Amino acid sequence: MKFGFFVVYLLIIVFSPSCLGEVFEDQFDPMFQTGIFRASDRNRIASVETIMVQSDDKILIGGDFVKIGDHDRTGLAKLLENGTVDTSFNADTDGQVTCIALQPDGKIIIGGRFTVVGGIERLGLARLNPDGSLDESFNANLDRADINTIAVQKNGKIIIAGDFRQVSNQQQTQLARIEENGSLDTTFPSLPGEGFVKKVLIQADGKVLVAGTILSNSGNISDHLFRVNEDGTFDIEFDAQIPFFGSRINDVELTEGGKILIGGVFSTSFGGRGLALLDSDGTLMSDFIVNVSSVNDIEVSQENEIYIAGDFNRVNNISVERLARLNLSGVVDTTFKPSLNNEVNIVTIIRTGKLLIGGQFTNFSPRISKVARLGRDSEEEGSEEEGSEENLMCIPIRSKSSTLTLVCL
Repeated sequence: MKFGFFVVYLLIIVFSPSCLGEVFEDQFDPMFQTGIFRASDRNRIASVETIMVQSDDKILIGGDFVKIGDHDRTGLAKLLENGTVDTSFNADTDGQVTCIALQPDGKIIIGGRFTVVGGIERLGLARLNPDGSLDESFNANLDRADINTIAVQKNGKIIIAGDFRQVSNQQQTQLARIEENGSLDTTFPSLPGEGFVKKVLIQADGKVLVAGTILSNSGNISDHLFRVNEDGTFDIEFDAQIPFFGSRINDVELTEGGKILIGGVFSTSFGGRGLALLDSDGTLMSDFIVNVSSVNDIEVSQENEIYIAGDFNRVNNISVERLARLNLSGVVDTTFKPSLNNEVNIVTIIRTGKLLIGGQFTNFSPRISKVARLGRDSEEEGSEEEGSEENLMCIPIRSKSSTLTLVCL
């Protein structure tokens, strides 16, 4: 009799709703559903490459797609908090959107590989009004439609980088700073035509980190990563010493302490790692060792938790597919192991503490396509309202047909 009571008591604990209903950090949020993404033809894989969350918690996504569910959206869309398409927003672009930046006034700057926005020619760069219509007062007059990265400075000026040779009908190669109306700021440096810039990042002190592939400049500061002062001069005190051959930087992020994380592919002479930590002057932190084949994107939390995304399947010889979490010592968090069946391009921490990810993945349990939300809200943890499921006592009862039923009181 005592043994039977113990079994019932154990089953009550195991099958209580608080256990069954918990959403773990590495699980997909079932309340976030977007619909199926489609590419322009069957030979292409639709993908999400950039995510930007607005102050109202609506989500801007850019990438290589022409349709989401039943909605025609080429390269850019706005999602509601539950992942469905915001039908009131349609920018009417004709190509891929690879980067998005927000201005304080709510206007949206987009870059990528498009040529027309709202029926008007805009090569690779455009500014939208909050409703998605084209802001015709902004025009950088680029000669090529290929922008990789955008950053907005505190003074309202805009830094862009990509594959271009002219801005505002003036010679300017790969990297430029433009005024709020799109005209060229001639005080900012231009780069040689070799390689390309993948990412620009503005530091808290206003200095600008510039990263990419086979970069060089007149001062030969670095081949892949250098820093520019606010006045447009090169910061000669910064020297990253990243090997010229066999390396590529895809992303740069800052830790809470001001150190610099770089992700991409690095040559064996740099350690053969896909993630590295640099001191604020560019010096390699040799005690931070993370072995991963390649990294597309990095995100750092306020607690200095590091999220990396890519097409890898192991980090530090630990099995983890395409999305991983590490601490600032480079140790992999083995409790965080989401399962994704294809490449992840972007990872973003949102206000509630959840993650938004975008890429080429299409998982089927639950059904998610190209963009997903993971985890549970930090605001919701520990909140128990009277009468909620958390306070119910449930007893499993097995019928004659061996069906197990939970009876909750």
